[in-house]
Amino acid sequence: MNSTKDKILTGLLLVAALWFMVWVYINDSPPKINNPGFAIGTLIPKWSDLSLVLFKVNEKKYKAYLNRAAHFGNILGEKFLVVYEKEDPNKNIVLEHAPVFLKHEKYQESIGAVIRIFNPVFNNSKNIFKTNYYIDFKYQVNGKIYKRTQGLPNNYEKKYGKIEAGQKYIVRYWIKNPNRAIIYLDQPVK
Repeated sequence: MNSTKDKILTGLLLVAALWFMVWVYINDSPPKINNPGFAIGTLIPKWSDLSLVLFKVNEKKYKAYLNRAAHFGNILGEKFLVVYEKEDPNKNIVLEHAPVFLKHEKYQESIGAVIRIFNPVFNNSKNIFKTNYYIDFKYQVNGKIYKRTQGLPNNYEKKYGKIEAGQKYIVRYWIKNPNRAIIYLDQPVK
């Protein structure tokens, strides 16, 4: 009798797991954006992790979600460029390869070194706005070494050439929190 219950439970778990994988695949597909608009979004706290980005279009607030998980070191207050469908800003994508500092935010420069380039599992979207590749880099502020992960545009090799571990670039970090930083791959350091 116990074995029949075990088989039923196992079967239900397999069906639930399969349903969950299909749901994630469908819901993780990026929206098609035919008439793009752009805004700056701010990372805010969310009950489960730091992946919720708020942005405004015509003074109305909209939500967007980072593709990357909080363990990538998301920093409260980080800013990203967000692309949205002009007719429906609820269809949007956070451009993880386009973090920004606002004009009034104070930052300083350091020299950063590439640790690695990577593509997380199952991250091969053909959508031109979706981030498929990431870069880990490190930099130093007041004797302390920091490490960050930043998205890369899907055409990063065409745009920046070959990027390898150890290469150095300008990094700008936020004075209020040096964990928030941007590596500028168009500004190599010799």
